[in-house]
Amino acid sequence: ARAFVYTELSGHVMEDREFREAVLSRIPRGRIADPKDCVGPCMFFCTPASNFVTGQTVYVDGGITSSQ
Repeated sequence: ARAFVYTELSGHVMEDREFREAVLSRIPRGRIADPKDCVGPCMFFCTPASNFVTGQTVYVDGGITSSQ
């Protein structure tokens, strides 16, 4: 699975309507991620709340991984 975050670097790719629709059709949340969507998970790992978390992969992908 591949997740997309809408940034200045990915913006030109998302301008291709066919490509964008293909990507959106795979995302259960129905939208492309915004950089702000990555903040919460990153903050979690920067706080004592994650002190006992080890070896995990956190997918911030709007549900693509779980729907494949």
